[in-house]
Amino acid sequence: MFLCSARTQCEDGWFGPDCQYQCHCAGSAPCNKHDGSCSSGCHQDWFGPACQYASVAFNVTFRQKNVSWLADKDDMTCNNGKTIRLRIKTQVPIHLSWIRAVFKDTAKNKQIYLKKIEQGKKQRLICQSTALVNKTTYDIVCKTQKSAKKYVLFGSGVKSLCSIYISGGRNLALKQNTKQSSTFKPCFSSHAVDGKLDNIASQAATCTRTGKGDTGWWRLTFSQPVHVYMFRIYNIRKPERKSKSSLQLL
Repeated sequence: MFLCSARTQCEDGWFGPDCQYQCHCAGSAPCNKHDGSCSSGCHQDWFGPACQYASVAFNVTFRQKNVSWLADKDDMTCNNGKTIRLRIKTQVPIHLSWIRAVFKDTAKNKQIYLKKIEQGKKQRLICQSTALVNKTTYDIVCKTQKSAKKYVLFGSGVKSLCSIYISGGRNLALKQNTKQSSTFKPCFSSHAVDGKLDNIASQAATCTRTGKGDTGWWRLTFSQPVHVYMFRIYNIRKPERKSKSSLQLL
């Protein structure tokens, strides 16, 4: 997907043919500016091809007791071989698209399944088709029409399972075309999709803002049609007063 050559030299922290993908390497290490690969591995909050998929936080229980080895993002801590049915609860409802499973031995022929728990309804099987990534890892494709927080993980493969990574999707807004009704300089519309969060507490270079007295609108145009399941908005933080904001899709 990301195996391509950049036409221009990307600035540090970015890669791809148009430098539109952001690096997410462990230890803030630089990534390969052509394919995004990380010699240090992915940052713990990211996984998948070129470390581009956000890892959703979740809790795991077995017989109402917390299970630490599955959610610690450490592929060296694994099941003791006894547990075969687990309950997973994400912090917020999500549209589940795929998960990654890592085993302590070969992943081939391992069988694990995921069911969604719906209030007042029977559990519905949503994740079962798989694609082998390497000897100990495979990705499981899930199809969900509605978001949910509670799931059941089961199957014989759970006995040798070490880690589960739940996809929170990719940030499709990065470096896309933007416009806004007016600009309070230097807070241009493009700053909302520059991927920078380090100076979010100030009104300086990382945020966008419309002019004074303007009720304001901000517009994002994707370069191609996409499926959007969630918006995450980082606002300018002002501890001295509460800020009210809203999002309306047009």
